[in-house]
Amino acid sequence: HAVGAARGCPDQFLLPAGGTCARPLPRRPMVLVKSLDTFAEEAEKLYISAPAYTRYSTKYRHCDGVLALKVTNDILTLTFETDQSTDLKRVEKLTAIFFARMCGADPAELEAEAPAEPQRSRSGKSRKR
Repeated sequence: HAVGAARGCPDQFLLPAGGTCARPLPRRPMVLVKSLDTFAEEAEKLYISAPAYTRYSTKYRHCDGVLALKVTNDILTLTFETDQSTDLKRVEKLTAIFFARMCGADPAELEAEAPAEPQRSRSGKSRKR
């Protein structure tokens, strides 16, 4: 019985019952992607290739003001970092797509069902001069 089996690890990453590995695990290449559009395309391809083993994470480092996105399937890791506030809407959309896929829903259907943002009404007295 292998230690990693309960976590659903791929066979090549299972450790023997003693917890030590007879052979070294393969190195996982980490790819830093410069464009958010390229990252989104490659991340979706990575997820579609192995949905059971793919993870998506976000991390914000306040001290640097950097938002980091990471998608990995334990063999390949894609990373995107940004400090631009203009990327936040696109990151939010990508996160929603991954949440939908990981819940078993089609992201296109969720976009059709999403209600439009409510209009903000002006409150208070308006001044006419």
